[in-house]
Amino acid sequence: MERAGEVRHEFVDGKRVALEGASKTHSRIKLNITLALGAVVIERGCRLHCGNTHLLTSCKRYYYPDVMVVCQDNGDAYLEETPCFIAEIISKAQKPPTEARSSKHTATFPAFSGTC
Repeated sequence: MERAGEVRHEFVDGKRVALEGASKTHSRIKLNITLALGAVVIERGCRLHCGNTHLLTSCKRYYYPDVMVVCQDNGDAYLEETPCFIAEIISKAQKPPTEARSSKHTATFPAFSGTC
């Protein structure tokens, strides 16, 4: 993984894809979602990640969701695999989502129940 690097990457089909910086609007939306979920997630004993933790999809692709809630522990300090909630912020000015972020991949988690 890339714990020491300054540039973050997603991994799709064995290729590293560099992530672009976020706009101020994107950052505000992500913060608002994170703040809205925070207390409820903590009360339920789950973890809330806001863009800094890799998610491994069932297709062996790694990416950084903007906001992710996970209630099962996989024992890995740097990687999640079983989200129950994912939020991706997409804007008109943004490049199209990478293949790793397309719905056909983010919807294929064996443990993705949509409920936390």
